[in-house]
Amino acid sequence: MRDKCGTTTSVAVIRSAPRVEVASVAMPPAIESFPTAGRFAPRRDVFAFRSASASPPPAGQARVPVLHEDEEMTVVRPPDPPPAYRYLGSFGPQAKPILVYKGNGEVVNVALGKP
Repeated sequence: MRDKCGTTTSVAVIRSAPRVEVASVAMPPAIESFPTAGRFAPRRDVFAFRSASASPPPAGQARVPVLHEDEEMTVVRPPDPPPAYRYLGSFGPQAKPILVYKGNGEVVNVALGKP
């Protein structure tokens, strides 16, 4: 064989290894005791639907409360508190605006954008 440079290279020939016979070893008893597909059959179908039993719960167990639809439940939410600050406006360029708020007797300037 010649490589790209034009020099000859030698190639080793790989011969197959001679076959070696291995003595069979008996399976350990722990492995033989595991169920195999032929000996094992499932006892239940996990996908089968079974309805719940109609028997009452045990004496010490609480029952689930039943809600009646004719009863109306009204939830009263307290009113929201007034906002702490009032927006006065924005000033400056749109890329870096300055927002102005008034609250608690003071005026607050907030600069938006990258510092």
